Amino acid sequence: MTVDELIPEHLLAQFRAGVFTRLGWLLEIILRIGVFSRSRRLKRMVRGCERRVGYIYFLTALRRLRHVPQQNGASSAPPGFRRTRSRGRLLLKRAWLRDKTGDLAQRVRRLIGAFNQPERYIARVLKRLARGVCLSRLIITAPSFETIVRVALAPAHADSS
Repeated sequence: MTVDELIPEHLLAQFRAGVFTRLGWLLEIILRIGVFSRSRRLKRMVRGCERRVGYIYFLTALRRLRHVPQQNGASSAPPGFRRTRSRGRLLLKRAWLRDKTGDLAQRVRRLIGAFNQPERYIARVLKRLARGVCLSRLIITAPSFETIVRVALAPAHADSS
């Protein structure tokens, strides 16, 4: 299955249109309520829009990549380690969209500007995807039983001088 089959262009266009409509609606609410509103709900909505625009950049970069490099990682881990799988949530933070300076209206205006000219942000995500994505890592654990027995039964090397 290719990326074009997984992410059809018409669905991506619908997602873009929905996010753009939500951004306009959010800017209208911010300007109506007040620029310096301290509403936590409003801040959460701005963060959600930033996250959705980041998803659009990620999906667009994935469509442009065409060939996703496969990591050839080992499925087993050496003794004393275990391998865990990541959910890939930090991968979506690579667009660096969030700019927490300024009030909410400035953040939304900046986000609309980034939404209209996405090439810089898509290039960042594309660069990260082209290097390859590793979704597993090693975590140190307790030593194996054989190692403990070997160290305990090993003769002590005493200094004879």
